[in-house]
Amino acid sequence: MKIKSHKSKIFLLFSNQKGLTLVELLASIVILSIIIVTFTTFFIQSAKTTSMSSDITDATYVAQTEMEEIYHLSTTTTYDDTIQQLNQKYEQCANDVTNLCTTIDGYHVQVTFYDSADVIDTATTLLKNVLIQVHNSSNKLEAQMETKLLWDK
Repeated sequence: MKIKSHKSKIFLLFSNQKGLTLVELLASIVILSIIIVTFTTFFIQSAKTTSMSSDITDATYVAQTEMEEIYHLSTTTTYDDTIQQLNQKYEQCANDVTNLCTTIDGYHVQVTFYDSADVIDTATTLLKNVLIQVHNSSNKLEAQMETKLLWDK
């Protein structure tokens, strides 16, 4: 007998014809809206972060590629020959042979050579600091690399 009464209570619960009141409907819509807006802001922020990190990664790759090329030149040529070879690829910024500029993959690349303060045997070698800065189209710095390279005289 208890089984019938239990089944009949469940049947009555599911066969209730009252429906939802307007207050219940509005409350559920408000709760769903809050949840949807919260998750939407998370997705938007995630997309912005992904885009920004992708731009920085691309700019860093450009800087690394240029730095590797200059390093290779430092091991195979003299400093003056390196500057001459780079002048074929780069333009001089501000009429300075040690400050070179170009555009690679939509990024503005600036390479600067300047003397190092480190003590070395200057009779046979030349130590220079090399600074590579990569800017995006709105001139915001996206990547920067700096190293010291040694050239034979």
